[in-house]
Amino acid sequence: VLGATGLLLLVGMARSERKKPFASVIVAMAIGSLAFVPWLSTFLFQLHHTGTPWSTPANFTALVNAVSMFSGGATNEGRALGLLAFALLGIAIFGKALDNRRIELDLRTRQPSRIVGLMFALTLFLGVAVGFLTSSGFQARYSAVAFPFFILLGALGINGFGSRNVRIGILVLAVAFGSISGYTNITIDRTQAGQVADAIAKFAKPGDIVAYCPDQLGPAVSRLIPPTLYVKQITFPTTSTPSRINWIDYKTKVASQSPQKFADEVMAMAGGTHNIWYVWSKNYIGFGTDCEQIGGFLSATHPGARGPVILDPEKFYEFENLYYYPANHQR
Repeated sequence: VLGATGLLLLVGMARSERKKPFASVIVAMAIGSLAFVPWLSTFLFQLHHTGTPWSTPANFTALVNAVSMFSGGATNEGRALGLLAFALLGIAIFGKALDNRRIELDLRTRQPSRIVGLMFALTLFLGVAVGFLTSSGFQARYSAVAFPFFILLGALGINGFGSRNVRIGILVLAVAFGSISGYTNITIDRTQAGQVADAIAKFAKPGDIVAYCPDQLGPAVSRLIPPTLYVKQITFPTTSTPSRINWIDYKTKVASQSPQKFADEVMAMAGGTHNIWYVWSKNYIGFGTDCEQIGGFLSATHPGARGPVILDPEKFYEFENLYYYPANHQR
């Protein structure tokens, strides 16, 4: 946002005879940015050692994806609102009502939508470009700083219609699509963690081992397992507790850990007298077939393995398996 605003101010200052107002705002922004200096060392450390190892690098399709996600994402209602949003953005930037039935399009764009549209496009473009150049991961929520400009453009697009009844109708339609999409987001489970934790709580015994691969599944499941169950929990690749993820040099940790060694450690913890519950999933970036290999090593020594919960990618965003390996004395 600062970069986009600064660029537009510099252009405005170059084209205006009154330089002082533009210069004053640029100086104010520069002074305000000094508040970030105490955080700069932390920022540089995170940029070098953490980043987003669980996500794919940014690319310029993110510009379109951001608008889609602002509108509600991949749901049917979200897609409908996304189509409406793209139309409203076009009308806001290029359109002007001639009467209640006609809109004239001007390819030179119109004010005030021109400045708002430039702020929206530049903010997104600069963010994605830096992410692309630094191979940093991107998620639509990272572009939330551009969301206010998106909303303003939507409002200006609605005002681009001459008929008051049409404006009200489009606003009602947009609110309806957005509300339905939002309701879907808050009522449908995002993860299978609840199913997995319920199965563990129902059948596990004190002293049993709960292993996770990748550790990214750990926080959601572990918080739902009753603490009175007294199970022991361990994660791959860090062999630590599952309540937090340590992202520092994460890819290096994954690459340096051995699936065989982890499986051996899990079996040593079980000691042949406790059951093993293995929570795992596939297709996580950087893990390759590590999680499948761990399951294979455990199955080789526990032929009575069963799968109380099977991953369901059609219903859940975060899908996962739960495998049960009985202790030696229970086979």
